[in-house]
Amino acid sequence: MPIRQARRALGEVGSIAGRALRPSRTVHRYPDRLHIELRHLHKAGRWSEAQALEHAVEELPAVHWARVNAALGRLIVHVPEEVSPEDVLEVVEALDAVLEGEEPGAGLFAAPPTALALGADLVGLTITGAQWVLGRAPLPSEVAGLVAFADTVPVLRGVLAAAVPGAPVERWLPLTQAAVQALAPGGTGLVVDTAQRLWQRREAAATHRLWRIAEADLTGAPERAGCTGVSGGRSHDLRDGPPERHAGRMLAVGLGGLVLGGLLTGSARRALDVGVAAAPKAPHAAREVFAAELAARLAGRGVLALHPAALRHLDRIDTVLLDADALKAGDLVVDEVAVLAGTSEAEVAEHVHALLDPGAPDEVREGAGGPSAPPNACCPAGGSRPRAGACAVRARCWPWPRAGGRAP
Repeated sequence: MPIRQARRALGEVGSIAGRALRPSRTVHRYPDRLHIELRHLHKAGRWSEAQALEHAVEELPAVHWARVNAALGRLIVHVPEEVSPEDVLEVVEALDAVLEGEEPGAGLFAAPPTALALGADLVGLTITGAQWVLGRAPLPSEVAGLVAFADTVPVLRGVLAAAVPGAPVERWLPLTQAAVQALAPGGTGLVVDTAQRLWQRREAAATHRLWRIAEADLTGAPERAGCTGVSGGRSHDLRDGPPERHAGRMLAVGLGGLVLGGLLTGSARRALDVGVAAAPKAPHAAREVFAAELAARLAGRGVLALHPAALRHLDRIDTVLLDADALKAGDLVVDEVAVLAGTSEAEVAEHVHALLDPGAPDEVREGAGGPSAPPNACCPAGGSRPRAGACAVRARCWPWPRAGGRAP
């Protein structure tokens, strides 16, 4: 009985901790519209339930329309700005439920907000500075190394995720790591994390600005807001990227260093020092900074990355396929002009562009500078010419975009 009661008590504690660590549903507010994060109803095979959610929300007072956007993983609601989103959230929480046997989802925003993570790292640096002045630290440095290993090695992250069910590890591990590093000596890990958070904050700000500009065009009407054309997902998981493969090797190196250090020194703490020295933190931080900088620059050029995690998977790509038809606009432009001797290139180019009719490229048209030949046609090497300058140019045309460069 005592064992059963203790097990029940531990289960209740774990459930409470899971609810506390579970991320709240993200809500984006735009002029006259709410974007509410979905966790289940946007998935393939649940369209009827998504429609039921739309109808339930549309029955609320002051709601004009509601649409589920499966690509964004959001419910988009047209509602006046003075209306609080709490009523809509109640309906979403009641209907956006997990099915029996379905893997519980943490949503697209499982990680803590970048501002919160950055604040935790800055507070940790402050505490570390105070410890350096006092010359004391509550935790040994080996604990921070173990947490860094757990954060960067996929196998260990999986163990932590299984140990705390119901709470995504992406949510609580960064904050736990900041707290542990703050209480341990040395601030290198916190400096790396702070730099990473600063780039992530820049990415979030650039994306948010672009969303503010483009939201009305993308989701401002019900026919544009709704989206159901999302497949069931990949047939298999993504392969590991270079940082993941490196982390697996470093885990083996760390375990080997732990054993060898213990045999050579006879000290468990020194052996642990040797083992955690192999923590593969740098590759993960470098990839995160690269992806954040790429997203910010894309946003600056008007390109919106709907799922930032996709940019973190670019290191897994080794082949790129381009559809040539998708790159062509269907309009003909002059690609090459061969000028005969004694003719001005600038004058010939001006006449060629004036005479070319993309709608009828095979017709010969007369102009002040002589006729223009059809695309891919040229003057014969010899023979008489109709009159002087009649075949002064040869134009080869390609169905290339107006803004594009030369054809291949």
